[in-house]
Amino acid sequence: MKLFHQQYVPAGELAGVRGWLLFVCVYLTIILPLLLVLGLPVEIPSGENGGPDTVTRVYFTANIVVTVGIVLFSVIAGLSLWLKKRFGVALARVFLLLYAALCVIDTVVLVFFNLVEVTGTGRAFTETVSRKILYGLLVPVALVIYLQRSKRVRNTFFSTDA
Repeated sequence: MKLFHQQYVPAGELAGVRGWLLFVCVYLTIILPLLLVLGLPVEIPSGENGGPDTVTRVYFTANIVVTVGIVLFSVIAGLSLWLKKRFGVALARVFLLLYAALCVIDTVVLVFFNLVEVTGTGRAFTETVSRKILYGLLVPVALVIYLQRSKRVRNTFFSTDA
């Protein structure tokens, strides 16, 4: 009876959760969830009449709910890679692409409803949008490309069993 899933990988080949694959695991399970939680608003900013307007209130509420879901999905995807589950790569790819799409949608909503100044806490429009594009679009897409093309990922998750 096999207690652990063992795979045959020729000596000298890249395999195991090390290198960039380890970085992806740490990013999904620790770094991204921490950044997302720290980025949550402490309070809803006040509108012109002293309280938050409806659009701002709805946006912040939805943002908190979606962020909690993203954090949970990120941790599950990262742990599935770290534990070398066969579905881990597909789950991580789906998560990263979904996260990139949600960041694009979030940026469009911020621009459309003119919420950039409210959520950016005084940051300039270009800084807020460029940060969302860099961290929300380019990093996940780069990690998806890595998961698609990496020899280490292929050897760790898709090698034939001995």
